Amino acid sequence: MTQPPRIATWMLKHFGSGPDNDTLLGDLAEQYRRNGSAMWYWRQALKAIPVSLLKEVRAHKWIAARALLTGWVVWIMCELMLPDLMRSFYYFRVAGYDVPYFWGTVPSLLSGALSGWVIGRFHRSQRTSVLLFAVSVIFMGLWWFAESFVFFYYGGRARYAGPYANDASVSFSVSLLGILLGGGLLFGRSNNVAVED
Repeated sequence: MTQPPRIATWMLKHFGSGPDNDTLLGDLAEQYRRNGSAMWYWRQALKAIPVSLLKEVRAHKWIAARALLTGWVVWIMCELMLPDLMRSFYYFRVAGYDVPYFWGTVPSLLSGALSGWVIGRFHRSQRTSVLLFAVSVIFMGLWWFAESFVFFYYGGRARYAGPYANDASVSFSVSLLGILLGGGLLFGRSNNVAVED
């Protein structure tokens, strides 16, 4: 008996939203056993994640808004409370030059993990709420990168753009990882109960 692609199944299991996610996983696995097309399964799994997220957000608008507000408040508070810690971890002096230091990602990871944990802890629709906040961070990061690109390249500072963009992309990636870890989406099975508004 052929099993569906494991990575696609894992992604749908951990990032799919709504009370029907397990049913969807079973239906897709059954259809895969009949058809046997891995490409078809991947397409269905990757389509199901955003569709189920949007459906849950549309069904529970107030919970989604509260989760976003909670996540951003915690995120901003962490960023405001840890600036000295972030600076002291992020740079160290070598022969008179500021050099990016690996442990600078720790405050970003902690900010993301704390935001994800608070959202997951205080919102009964945990999976949807944490995933929605992670998506909002991705969109904010894309907007910020676009703004930085315009500033650096058209502001006459093109030679600084490369290292700056690399540091920022690592920070955003680590923050997203923290959100998903703190919210419980990368391990175990999050509770995702349908909630009435």
